[in-house]
Amino acid sequence: MTSIKIGVDVTPAMLANATVGVMESGYSPWLENLEFTNGSAKNDTGQDSVWYSLENFWDKEKNPHLGIIARYDEADQDEGSFTGEDNITWEDIEKGLQLMAKEAPAHFHDLITENDDAFTHDTLWQFIILGEHVYG
Repeated sequence: MTSIKIGVDVTPAMLANATVGVMESGYSPWLENLEFTNGSAKNDTGQDSVWYSLENFWDKEKNPHLGIIARYDEADQDEGSFTGEDNITWEDIEKGLQLMAKEAPAHFHDLITENDDAFTHDTLWQFIILGEHVYG
């Protein structure tokens, strides 16, 4: 299993958990949707699963062409406008993790020590998508 290295290993399981958290917690109203566009959405038994919950999806070696479109509120737009739309790449994920480690080290520590919660997940995805911590 290939981890993302930024001084510490961020495992596919950590990314899957954080994405489940941001998608299902209801704490991230700025994020309308993460849409699956490419890669494997099969679990270890070969059955279809919710794509963002699968560790295999978040394994860069097994899924080198990450396929996600994020729809979100841009920081300078009205809440609920969802005018932002970006393709999320592995580079975005790595940059977001690096920014989180630098700008929100307590949240980053919680992520890598598996003491994370909805606030941690929201913070990570803000860094991935927006490049900064804007909301909350």
